[in-house]
Amino acid sequence: MCEAAARGAAVAALVVAHNLGLLLMYAAADARLAHSAVVWSCLALSAVHCAVFLLVPESPAYLAAAGRDDEARAALAWMRGLRPDAAALQLELRALPAPDQPLASLYSLTKRF
Repeated sequence: MCEAAARGAAVAALVVAHNLGLLLMYAAADARLAHSAVVWSCLALSAVHCAVFLLVPESPAYLAAAGRDDEARAALAWMRGLRPDAAALQLELRALPAPDQPLASLYSLTKRF
């Protein structure tokens, strides 16, 4: 859930990160680093990414569609850097999807067959 003003920068950051990774791999090959050093450094970077990713809350749109309004408000406030009781969140919370039918589990999907 990116604000409209930052959407272009967010998309561009993905492309820049990809190209920076390619540049770093070319630099590692040119520096004649050991293959194992490159593999371990890439593994460490991926592990850090996975650890940081665990700190990110669920999408407010998903939480709102699941009927978990308080959690959706808290996640949206975290993403915007606001307090959960801020009035500025009201308009954005109204734009989130309303709860539909209960989410299907994998078990309930297989019961049809």
